[in-house]
Amino acid sequence: MAAVSMSLEDQLAAFLHLLLPPLVREVNDPTAPLALKTLATEVTDLMKRSVGVETFTAAYTRAQQVLSQRKVERRVQRAQELLTNPVKTARVKIQKHMKKRTAKKRRLMQDKQVGFKRRKAS
Repeated sequence: MAAVSMSLEDQLAAFLHLLLPPLVREVNDPTAPLALKTLATEVTDLMKRSVGVETFTAAYTRAQQVLSQRKVERRVQRAQELLTNPVKTARVKIQKHMKKRTAKKRRLMQDKQVGFKRRKAS
């Protein structure tokens, strides 16, 4: 993205709405790796210098609003799905639980092969 923003230097403002959402997501994601966060921050700083602080801030704020709005819409949709189709919701919940069980079994098998014993929480 940094290379694209450097090549579009004079036209970058027109494409900010396309380039910023992934950067905003990575910068604000608490589970993202530190290297990825740092890289995303560097790219956003580069864009800010290229476009100007006011234009960049407006576009960045808009990207944050759009992402949070989508998150709320997904949450509402899941709640509505629970009410309208409880059978499907139960099936999804069971599948999610089964995935967790298989992942736990896989971790335990890997630990057993390595010879690592997990401590019990006291």
